[in-house]
Amino acid sequence: MGAIKSRGPPAPLFITIFLGANDACLSLSGAMVPLEEYEEHIRHYLNTILDDPATQETKVILISPPPVNVPVPVGEPLLDNPDAAIILRSVASQSRGHRTWESKRTYAKKIVEIGKEYEAQTSRVAVLDLWYSLTKSVCRIEGTTQDDAFYHLDIDEMLPGSGMPGAKPFDKGYFTDGLHFGDKVRIPFCFSSLFFLLPSNNKKKRLIQHSGI
Repeated sequence: MGAIKSRGPPAPLFITIFLGANDACLSLSGAMVPLEEYEEHIRHYLNTILDDPATQETKVILISPPPVNVPVPVGEPLLDNPDAAIILRSVASQSRGHRTWESKRTYAKKIVEIGKEYEAQTSRVAVLDLWYSLTKSVCRIEGTTQDDAFYHLDIDEMLPGSGMPGAKPFDKGYFTDGLHFGDKVRIPFCFSSLFFLLPSNNKKKRLIQHSGI
């Protein structure tokens, strides 16, 4: 913040806080960064930006951690057998992949919770729920255009990327390796979503800058 003051040029239009993708990943003892510590850090960063005189006009955009794309376990044909299906789901739910997926969802919910709290207090904070947006995009019913035409979004064991038997994986292009973004995420979700969260009187100028014109 002090560097911004000393340079003289205007403070940035917005600052993104996009943390948690690695923090929520599991080690042998749990998440890499405990949820309480993660929340404390996020609130510290927010308050620092909002309170500093050098960034009084700067907007803060919180971005939730994205999901992961856990492979569906082998044995899908066995789902027709009720007893076998119970065993498959039990094993899958205890896998590190699925538990990591669950952890990332928990951290995403925490970001949204914090974001909504600050949004109610100031117009300078906005939140982009990337976890929900990506998950929802895969749940869209094929051939429909309605915003509410989705299925399985409230059924945990069917959510995309969860690694549970019967779940739909993310399509090619969403992730390069199950964790890192592919081209379908970097441009359509990140850049376009951030654009619509910017103050309206700066959208055109910033769009031109991001387009390289």
